[in-house]
Amino acid sequence: MRQSRIIDVEKFAEARSSELKELVSQLKGHNSNRRVFQSPPRYLRRRAASFNIRRLPVRLRANAEREVSVHKN
Repeated sequence: MRQSRIIDVEKFAEARSSELKELVSQLKGHNSNRRVFQSPPRYLRRRAASFNIRRLPVRLRANAEREVSVHKN
């Protein structure tokens, strides 16, 4: 006969706790499908911001510069 396999959920979660913590931190930390120019609220978005980074809020400029330099090369 075949033995049934039983998984103890608590032991499994404890064994994978570091992996789960890393996954949760990555999910919270990213707007994975958004570009920097899409992250401000709609009323702050400007088409000109994609041409002139100074039109973005100050907190987003450094990320925008990195994103633009990656795509120009």
